Amino acid sequence: MSQKFKVTMSKILVNDNGDNPGKSELYWSLMVDDQIIDALDAATPRKVGDGETILLGNSATVTKGDNAALVVLGNVSDSDSFLKGADDTASFRTSYTRANDWGVGSHTARLSDGKHLDVQVYYSIARA
Repeated sequence: MSQKFKVTMSKILVNDNGDNPGKSELYWSLMVDDQIIDALDAATPRKVGDGETILLGNSATVTKGDNAALVVLGNVSDSDSFLKGADDTASFRTSYTRANDWGVGSHTARLSDGKHLDVQVYYSIARA
């Protein structure tokens, strides 16, 4: 038997934007399974400072069979100029199954690159 679920990306809370001092340029890709729910391209990043919240609100619906996993994943990156080296990137991947009720409810994923970038992604899973 299959069930439908709606995964909604609510917001990104920026604890440490990756640049000090000042604002950084963040871009991201947030998904459920192979579907992009919300994304901002590296070519058009958003300027944000520490403590700021980026409101999202986009969602996607997936259908899952009893033995399948529902996977929520994504990454957030700080765009650095070529003089500063590679972009700081942090990612997460969480799997939910029938055993944990497909993760129905609200969730927070903390993403950190261990050096500079530290954000929290808020999302929810509901039966559709």
